Amino acid sequence: MQPDVRTRLKRKIASLPFAPGVYVFKGKDLQVLYVGKAKSLPDRLSSYLSSPLSQTLKTQKLAAQVWDVETIVVQTEVEALLLERSLIKTHGPHFNILLRDDKHYPYIKVDLQQDWPRLTVVRRRSHDGATYLGPFSCVESLYRVLNLVHNIFPLVRCSEYEFTHCQRPCNYHSMGQCWAPCHKEVSKEDYHGMIQDVLAFMRGKNKELTKSLRSKMSKAAEDEDFSLAASYRDQLNALQEVAFQEKALNTSLQEADVIAMEMDDQHKRVFVYVLHIRDFLIRGGGFFELHNPFKEEQNQIMHQFLLQYYMRPRELPQVILLSFVLDDFKALSKALYTQCSYKDRGGAKKVAVKCVRLKAEKKAMETCVNNCRLAIQQKLAAQAQQVDFIEQVRKELQLSLSLRHVECMDVSHFSGTGTVASRVVFENGKPNKSLYRCYHIPTDSPTSQHIAGDDYGAIRYVIRRWLAKMDEDNVPDAVVIDGGKGQLMAAVHVQQEEFPHLKIPFFALAKAKNFQYSKAYGRRRRRKSHNQSRPKERLFRYGYKNAVELEYGSSSYRFFTQLRDEAHRFALRHHKKRMQKIRHSSSLENVSGLGTVLRKRLLQRFSSLKNIQAASHEDLASVRGISLAKAKDIKCYLSSKDFSDNVVK
Repeated sequence: MQPDVRTRLKRKIASLPFAPGVYVFKGKDLQVLYVGKAKSLPDRLSSYLSSPLSQTLKTQKLAAQVWDVETIVVQTEVEALLLERSLIKTHGPHFNILLRDDKHYPYIKVDLQQDWPRLTVVRRRSHDGATYLGPFSCVESLYRVLNLVHNIFPLVRCSEYEFTHCQRPCNYHSMGQCWAPCHKEVSKEDYHGMIQDVLAFMRGKNKELTKSLRSKMSKAAEDEDFSLAASYRDQLNALQEVAFQEKALNTSLQEADVIAMEMDDQHKRVFVYVLHIRDFLIRGGGFFELHNPFKEEQNQIMHQFLLQYYMRPRELPQVILLSFVLDDFKALSKALYTQCSYKDRGGAKKVAVKCVRLKAEKKAMETCVNNCRLAIQQKLAAQAQQVDFIEQVRKELQLSLSLRHVECMDVSHFSGTGTVASRVVFENGKPNKSLYRCYHIPTDSPTSQHIAGDDYGAIRYVIRRWLAKMDEDNVPDAVVIDGGKGQLMAAVHVQQEEFPHLKIPFFALAKAKNFQYSKAYGRRRRRKSHNQSRPKERLFRYGYKNAVELEYGSSSYRFFTQLRDEAHRFALRHHKKRMQKIRHSSSLENVSGLGTVLRKRLLQRFSSLKNIQAASHEDLASVRGISLAKAKDIKCYLSSKDFSDNVVK
């Protein structure tokens, strides 16, 4: 820390009250470096001004970059915890441990306001009055639960449109898995009662559900509604079978989240496993990996993990069990309870964060630790296998490149229309979809009309745009172009002529032409031989005369074809979107100042673009909102167009 900065911080710290609060360290360009909370702000901040020999590695690096500090004084330690969590979420400081879990885990949504509610999978939780179950950290377990529910309860599965427009009951009704209220007379009260049973089942309240189903079955039998009674009987049998299968997951804890934490040997990677226990049964778990470059202690990591994990819409249990003791159990429990809404609390009056002590708690923690270590073992084994896979690719092709960061580009168009290009990124042999990019290539402007239908021109355009924003420190290990020598040379030409300072190895991947002469037909035709059921892939590299034929099934074949297929899929996806937009667009959109309302009035009045083109200036100006000057602009633009098909477009 610079002397002037140290002096300025000492003066600021000396003026602070001995009260709880939050401090925010900022760098020279005022970016937020670290957010922390303290029971006493002066005492905590003074530790950053102590001798570097007594500081941790993280504190030394942080103090070297600190330029200023801001403080916010609060009333209690709980308020400091909540404010710290909020500021970490807002700024994402580099020196804080972050739960980089920005993906939206799926929920099961049940809208009880509908006439015939159904279970739908959504990624975001809205304040629309619906009931949400989840989130589910494992999508596979989510759909396993859905299949189980649909096998037990005859719920409506089709969409609202299918439900309204269907001509007859679906096949699920024939299999006894749907009551078919679309065509059959079904009581809404009975259906909504079944939805409540579904919610009870998914929340683990099987005992109450069993009693409810038995009473409903008896009532239906008394009313001589034997088909409904048989449906309740089938649900009871399926529920008892599920309960029998779940006995192995039985615990002595009623409702708890058990959290285990493990670190690697260097303490740079932290692995956390959360085991969910509801109604004495293990209901699932979640595995998380945190990066700890500054080797923070377990207490600090667990403290930040809990605040960020339960910050998301998650059901808060009555008990959160940890394997070690934290300094602020009471304040942390109150902070977690305060930041969660009533629905997320699950109706609990309080939440307790504590260390395992009882025998049942230790048994649950042992299960959680075993699952955590198993997940770590599987993750490390998969990473080692991926490294071996990349090394095998390099060995097969005799490459000196690392292939750690490889990018691939592909161009997609329809006869020169709707041209798009994709760029996909593979890191350590796996796709990194956060770095995918799509380029819309203009082909209607005077300066880019030559690109329409020209793959080489499109490749040159994309490579130029891509390299113009590239930094020398972020150059990929290799770039693959979907195509042959022509596409490869087009990319290399742009790089050498306009960006010679960027040294990028370019490859191109294309299918080998395998033609065999057939005497039966007297002509050349593509024919699959007995020994070769698939066309060979050829890999071109700039600077090498001959292409390398990739052997089918080899590591290099699987790696490069997967890379190319992913680029093709991504390009085709955006090309379809662009073509759909083009097909639903109107030529009148290119007339300046002609909005949606005026275009609609013109088409309602004249029925087609051909009629608009043939109309006089006075006829066009007779449409409300169209001036004579605007009518002249419309006629001037449409005069060069051909609308002989007389179709509204």
